[in-house]
Amino acid sequence: MSNTLTRPWTPAAPMSVPRWESAFTPLRDGRVLAAGGSVRNGVAAQRLGDDVLTATAEIFTPGF
Repeated sequence: MSNTLTRPWTPAAPMSVPRWESAFTPLRDGRVLAAGGSVRNGVAAQRLGDDVLTATAEIFTPGF
């Protein structure tokens, strides 16, 4: 998570589904909607091509 005034990065709570190449939308109350993207196909998947698309979404609450 980044502070928009000073720009340093600080750790935040992990998401329930680690994802990348997903859509993130800020909500009016300060939370963030994370939707879609790519996820690992299994915990031990380390080979190229083991990533799959996900149709999941979750609400991320910064600071918790």
